Amino acid sequence: MAPASYIILDRFPLTANGKLDTTALPEPGDVDTESTPTSPRTPTEEVIAGIWRQVLGIDRVGVHDNFFTLGGHSLLAAQIFTRLRAVFRVEVPLRALFEEPTIAALAARVERLRQVPEEVPPPSAASRPARLPLSSTQQRAWFFEHWEPDSPLHNIIAGFRMSGRLDVGKLADSFTAVVARHEALRTTFTVEDGEPWQVIGTAGSVDLPVVDLSRVPDQDDVVRRLATAEAARRFDLLRGPLLRPTLLRLAPEEHVLLISLHHIIADGVSMAVLLRELAHFYRGAADPLPELPFQYADYAVWEGAPERRPALDRQLEYWRAQLDGVPALLELPTDFPRPATRQFRGASHAFTVPDRLVDALRHTSSREGVTLFMTLLAAYTVLLSRHSGQHDIVVGTPVAHRPRPELENLIGYFATTLPLRTDLGDDPTFRRLLHRVRDTCLDAYAHQDIPFEQLVEQLTPVRDPGHTPLAQVGCDYQRVPEAVIEWPGVRLRPLEPAPGNGTSKVDLTLSFTESPAGLTGTFVYLTDLFTADTVERLTERYLTLLEGLVGAPSRRVGDNPLLTGSEQALLQAWNTT
Repeated sequence: MAPASYIILDRFPLTANGKLDTTALPEPGDVDTESTPTSPRTPTEEVIAGIWRQVLGIDRVGVHDNFFTLGGHSLLAAQIFTRLRAVFRVEVPLRALFEEPTIAALAARVERLRQVPEEVPPPSAASRPARLPLSSTQQRAWFFEHWEPDSPLHNIIAGFRMSGRLDVGKLADSFTAVVARHEALRTTFTVEDGEPWQVIGTAGSVDLPVVDLSRVPDQDDVVRRLATAEAARRFDLLRGPLLRPTLLRLAPEEHVLLISLHHIIADGVSMAVLLRELAHFYRGAADPLPELPFQYADYAVWEGAPERRPALDRQLEYWRAQLDGVPALLELPTDFPRPATRQFRGASHAFTVPDRLVDALRHTSSREGVTLFMTLLAAYTVLLSRHSGQHDIVVGTPVAHRPRPELENLIGYFATTLPLRTDLGDDPTFRRLLHRVRDTCLDAYAHQDIPFEQLVEQLTPVRDPGHTPLAQVGCDYQRVPEAVIEWPGVRLRPLEPAPGNGTSKVDLTLSFTESPAGLTGTFVYLTDLFTADTVERLTERYLTLLEGLVGAPSRRVGDNPLLTGSEQALLQAWNTT
């Protein structure tokens, strides 16, 4: 006999003795077997359901559906909460979604907080001064540009193979339309009274150089070399332009598009906005894009507004406590002595996480109520601790930092770095470490409005030019939802291998990319410190650690194997001689 209906619960109700409380189970009632999700029952639930559908890209959601089961993760959670803040004008902690990841529970919290007073007004173009200041992130990029003027450290590049009948003129016009829409893409900089200022240029046609490689042998090698050269070509911040598109023609219906920008005017999210709007204009969409309420320069003015200071001071107090007594340096064993001054010369080593291991990682993450990134980060802290012999580990992670919905479609440099501190001194189990890392991440996300540059100024007044302050290692995670992008008559897919600029901002960064093809990782490292062989061994040991940690989450992290099978065999052979 099959049940007439089902009700999916987030958790079973328990008695004080820890047994199932059958009296607290909900009544099935009359359930529509064609539609299991429970529809919103209040205006608040209805609005939140609409936000979920929009952010998650789904058509239907029930008020008891689990956010993470629907495909949610921490980055999408941040978008959910910026929309909640804008719509309901309340501050719901991000932790709430991890504790009770349903619309019903979230709506109940919102209703309880409806009387919270309004926050600082949003940025506005009406209050633009005669001279436009740099944002805090731009100031840091400006500083590094003048400290290392010949380094491509802040160059951003993306490459795409384009297959099909490309209309080159229409593509150039699309770039022109996007640049006209976003002031940041036509911004240069000037110095007055010893201070840098933004200068907004007038909108004009964008130059799209076309390089004909149709008669060139070994095209893949030539494309790779041209992409590397473009990634390393420096920008002139005073004269511009700070956006450089280049089209490589391989055949009548085969092209490669290279897009390079300086970080001072854009970030990773900006590149996604740029691609989305290029597609809109190339398609000749009938519906115009929504008008931007303000531009990046207005955000830079708003960021420094005096009325924001009290809230920022409260966040600064959190960071003072969180980073009190933090080690000045993570002393990983290096192949070469650390130079007195950083040179930022870098290289990378890419790897693929086996699908079977990815499935185990997802299962562990779901069971422990953490995101996949948190699980990968926790394992990374174990690797760093085991290699350095230190138990107080600080890892920098980039966040989009677009705290208002109006910022999501704007091109500009918003991204900042959060220093995530993890204590492994008590040799916790991996399960306990996961919860510890989750709490650290959620608290950091809730206090991300303090720019990293200001944290450095406030917390590390004395700096060592030989290493980055606060965090010398990094970890980041991004999702690429579509491997192929469809334009009218043209298919775009990312250029592989992805072009890089040959630099590293910190000693060692572990980056992950999740796509329909699977989960890939990349170690980016300073070549003044590490050899390629050392980083390859680190990769193999990290994968070995992942296997052990997710296989036995109740085991203490220090008891997990670190050496690979071949290293263990070699060690055993040494011990027997």
